[in-house]
Amino acid sequence: MTDLFYLFIIWGILYIIAFVFFPIWRKRRDAGKGLFVKHDDDNKITVTNALKKLNCHFTWKQEQGKDITKYDFQSGHFRIEIEQNSPYIQLSYLFFYTTKTEYLDLVRALMNQCNLNTETLKMVYSLDEKDNSVDLHMTTGLLINEQTSVKILSRAMTDMFRWQSDFVSRIDKMIKDSNKAIGLDFERKHAELARETFLIREQEIQHQVAGPRWRQTKECPITLEQLFSSVLGLSGVVPMSLCIFSESEMRTIKETDEIRKFAPASTIIGKDDFLQDEALLSVSLLTTGQLVAERTVSIHVRSEKKADNSLYFRMTVTLLPLSMTTDVKAGSDDNAPKVVSVLAAYDLTNPKKRLDEFRYMWKEAIEKTKRGETDDLSEEQKLIAKCMEPALAFNAYRGRILFNQKRFCEALFLLEPAYVAMSQQFDTLKEDMREAFFEVSYLIGFCYCELKQYQRVCYYLEMTLPQRRITYTEEYVNCLVNGKDFRASIVIDGLLQEMERTKAISGRTHNDMEVSFINFLYRRKASVYIDKQRYDEAEKLLRKMLDDPENSDFAINELAYIQKIKTGG
Repeated sequence: MTDLFYLFIIWGILYIIAFVFFPIWRKRRDAGKGLFVKHDDDNKITVTNALKKLNCHFTWKQEQGKDITKYDFQSGHFRIEIEQNSPYIQLSYLFFYTTKTEYLDLVRALMNQCNLNTETLKMVYSLDEKDNSVDLHMTTGLLINEQTSVKILSRAMTDMFRWQSDFVSRIDKMIKDSNKAIGLDFERKHAELARETFLIREQEIQHQVAGPRWRQTKECPITLEQLFSSVLGLSGVVPMSLCIFSESEMRTIKETDEIRKFAPASTIIGKDDFLQDEALLSVSLLTTGQLVAERTVSIHVRSEKKADNSLYFRMTVTLLPLSMTTDVKAGSDDNAPKVVSVLAAYDLTNPKKRLDEFRYMWKEAIEKTKRGETDDLSEEQKLIAKCMEPALAFNAYRGRILFNQKRFCEALFLLEPAYVAMSQQFDTLKEDMREAFFEVSYLIGFCYCELKQYQRVCYYLEMTLPQRRITYTEEYVNCLVNGKDFRASIVIDGLLQEMERTKAISGRTHNDMEVSFINFLYRRKASVYIDKQRYDEAEKLLRKMLDDPENSDFAINELAYIQKIKTGG
């Protein structure tokens, strides 16, 4: 009993020290320090309690010395950062609006107006190059304490929702209005932006572009001959028969030239509108070359959507495999099916209108270049400013537009004639035109990489390597890795060694761009190991990448994939 009494007395004393004297001592110690009296742990505890009261699910983690948590509140994605030695917390509302990069000027203009009218809240944007989109975020600094934290957080998030509603309603109206305007620069003139060239909808793919003599008219659609060449890499084929199956018709065409010139879109599109949802084409053709054989190509044509100026449709092209014979080995290209899906558009706009727009853009690009205002040029204008011939500039310009909108098949119909024209004059090209030539070569190589025609990719990209541009080199490495080329490991190792030699010679550390390039090479090297089933080497490399923020997500996913393979999952 006596022992229990003394134990009780000791616990009582410790309780008084911890919850009475220690807070009083800490308050006196921090007296006069103002806002900076708060400690990192204080804010973390306060935020934790507040989020629990708001019924938010969250977890904490540390990144670069900061305590960070992400959570959802009323369908909004939020993030809170607590930085060391700061009395404030940073609240961010992530991805509250997403749109296409075509409307970046509109977004920036409205965002700047909003930022001028907010107090502490600021809007920022980020670019997603993979999806060709613009993401909007809001951020604000908050000073909280245990008594007011719930109210302050709730009010701040409600305020963000209000700004989101206002922003979305205004930007949607601006985008709708801008599609009716032509030739205006919104950000500089504070008017409705509407250069039709830059406001073409995502993946609005023009099909009337088969060569330098062609113009983009409804009378010049994508033909089967173009599909065989650009999508499947088949040239010199001899069509034997074409069977068409749809709700409205079922017929067979035997005439070779008629098959070559046949437009798949005509099966579902009539006069400025869709006739039906889908159709199926089956083409028998004779291939020439090392192996002469009869092949079958199946083409599924399906309507996608209708916009103001275009009818969107998708063509899924399948080259059926040949059966194994003494000439056709198992695992060869002829024994494997090849499937490519292409989104296209049947353009309803006036070709003269498009040409007038191009002439305006080209003239403006030339004039700005002469005045030294190159920073104001778009990427498309920078390319065409180097082309002195109108026809060549038009092909390069429109091809770049199509490329930026991921219309790779159609972009080739313009970029390749531009490449041929410049290559024939290469010896006499000035320096800026040679830069344009290599840029066009890169764009063509990228397009073919998307269409998985890796041998063609190598042809166009290898000539860009002496330019020593990281983007060109990365796409070349992607081609080798994705095409399972035996040179992939050799090239990657050579580039890594070159980066180390450059670092040793210069005596400096790698800059951010070089570090990003090195990380890219290691990720691609890991992919090569996995493709070659060298899983132990891949795991060793991937584990080294786990501590790097730029590589960690990739490493985690690939390690999980390897584990799944090893366990037979």
